[in-house]
Amino acid sequence: MSESEFQAALAHHKAGRRQEAKRAYEALLARAPGQVDARHHLALIHVEEGALERGIALLRETVAAQPEFAVAWLNLGLALGRAGRFAEAAEAFQRATELAPEQVEPHRRLADALSQLGRLEEAAGAYRAALRLQPAFPDAQFGLAMALKSLGRLEDAADAYRRVIELLPDHRPAMTWLARVLLHLGRHADGLAWQTETGGMIAFSAERGVAMRLLGPGSQPRPER
Repeated sequence: MSESEFQAALAHHKAGRRQEAKRAYEALLARAPGQVDARHHLALIHVEEGALERGIALLRETVAAQPEFAVAWLNLGLALGRAGRFAEAAEAFQRATELAPEQVEPHRRLADALSQLGRLEEAAGAYRAALRLQPAFPDAQFGLAMALKSLGRLEDAADAYRRVIELLPDHRPAMTWLARVLLHLGRHADGLAWQTETGGMIAFSAERGVAMRLLGPGSQPRPER
């Protein structure tokens, strides 16, 4: 009976009827507290609604009840990231990578969190792990390029920016940063050529808006279902 109730609640959730889904999940959990999927999805609704602490608490209960639940660990990391708790997010993403090493998203999200923490060598390693699984992944490639740039490995960063542009020829942030890096390397002709591609002069002091800020409060990453 609990499975059919869960499926009915899930149908509400997928249709965007959050309040109906929330009531159904809560009613199911009142009768069957061990229903892990209902707890997990109830947590997602709280996260979707911005009630992060309640969502995080429910996600922690979910992974405590089912420690091998990789998607719940991933969603816990996303919720913690949205709350600005990047060290805890990194721990959750690390656990997700251990449980599902063949999945690209936990590696990418771990890299994003490590970048937020300034742990750039580790972040670069995590981005590379994501790219081994999915080589044509522009977001991970751009994150790697930004980490390499911040580490001062400018030749490697330039190569990574070029790879982003190969994947997405209109990726203006990659073009902008490639131009900056080439100019810093003294390769002025190449740098100016890429600067022209971006449509104007580049302000070297405006180093903001980097790709690592994917887990911040304003980014609203959508939890997995």
